[in-house]
Amino acid sequence: MPAVGDAVVVQGLPACQGFNGRRGRVEQASGETYQVRLSGGLRVQVLASNLSAAEVPYGDGSAADSTDSTDTSDEEETSETRRRSLVTDFFALLDPAGKKMLRGPEMYHLAKACGFQDGREEWDDEYEALCKLCHVSDGFCLEDFEKLLSDQDLPTFCATSEIPWLMEQSAKSLLPAARNSLTSTSTEVKRKSRRRSSTKSSTKRGSRGRARFSRQEKVRKTIQESQDRRDAIGFLFHTLDADGDQRLNLPELERFASMCGFSGEWQTEYEVMCEVLKIPSSKGVDFLQFNRLVSDEKSNAYCSDEELQQMVMYLKSERREIASRLAAIRIQAGARGFLTRSQARRSALEVPSLSSTAGRDSDDSHAISFCWKSV
Repeated sequence: MPAVGDAVVVQGLPACQGFNGRRGRVEQASGETYQVRLSGGLRVQVLASNLSAAEVPYGDGSAADSTDSTDTSDEEETSETRRRSLVTDFFALLDPAGKKMLRGPEMYHLAKACGFQDGREEWDDEYEALCKLCHVSDGFCLEDFEKLLSDQDLPTFCATSEIPWLMEQSAKSLLPAARNSLTSTSTEVKRKSRRRSSTKSSTKRGSRGRARFSRQEKVRKTIQESQDRRDAIGFLFHTLDADGDQRLNLPELERFASMCGFSGEWQTEYEVMCEVLKIPSSKGVDFLQFNRLVSDEKSNAYCSDEELQQMVMYLKSERREIASRLAAIRIQAGARGFLTRSQARRSALEVPSLSSTAGRDSDDSHAISFCWKSV
C-alpha cells in the first residue's frame, strides 16, 4: 500500500485513460482512496488498485518528473489555447457590432443562455450586482469576459465543454441580429464607397466585413460540432435514468461505469465522485452534473466524442435486441392464446351435442316406461 509522499504511477483508469501512466506523489490517504499530485500540479483522487510504485532511477526522480512535467505543460497549454479560442469566439458572437465591450443588453443574452428567466428590468439589477462582483464599471472587455467564465470562485464559471452549448443558446437570438447588422454594415460601406473615391478606405471596410463574417462562420461551425456530443450525452443520461427521476443514482451510474470499463469497487468510487461534486450520495447527479462529469477533461469520467458515440451505439443495439426479444415473446403469447381460444371453441361445440344426445335417451326411456305401464 502506498504511503504519503511515495512516488506512484497512475494506471487502470477506464474513464480517463489520459491519466494512465502519469507519475505523481501521494499527498493524502483515506482508506482505499488516495489524493495524488501529478507532475505539473494537477491533483486526482484514485483508488489503491489504480496505483503502482514508481521506479525512480535518478535519486529523487527529478529528471523523470521533469520529462512528465514537460508533457503535462504541453497538454495544459493545448487545453488553455482551445479554451481561449472558444472564449474569444463567444465574445465576438455577443458583440456583433464590434464595440469590443459587452454591457447589459449583450450580457442579457448570456444570462438567458445560463437559465435566467426574468425580464430585462430584473436583469438590470442583476447586471449591476454582477459588475460589482467582478469590479467592472463600463462593461466587460474580452479580458474581463474571460475572467468571468474562467474564475472558479465566481458563480459564472463555465467548463470548456459548456462554452459551445452556451454559444448555441445565445446564437438562437443573436445570429439573426448579427446577420442583419452585417448586411446593414455592408450596405453602409457600399454607400460610403460611392461617395468617396478612396479605394484604400473601401478595401479596409471590406476586409473588416469579411473578417467579421469569417468569425461568425467559425462560431456556427463550433456550435455544429458540439451538437452531436450534446445529443449523445442526453441520450446516455435519459437511457441510464431507469426510474425517470431526472437523476442518476448509484446503480444507474454503475452501469455507465461498467461501459467505461470500470471493474473495481463502485460503492467507494461513487462516494468519492459525489464528494468531489459536493452532492449527497443518496441524491445522485442531475443532467448538468453528468454533462460536466463526462465533459471536463480533468475529470476521471471524461469521455471523448468517439467514446460517447460508441456507448450510444451499444445502448441502441441493446435496445433493439430487447425489442426483438419482446416481439418474439408477444408472438409466442399470441400463438398460445390463439390455440387456447380454438380449443375452447371446439369444447364449446362438443358440449351441446352430448347434452342433446342425453336428452334423446331420456325421452326414449320415458316412452318405454309409459308403454310398460299401459300393458
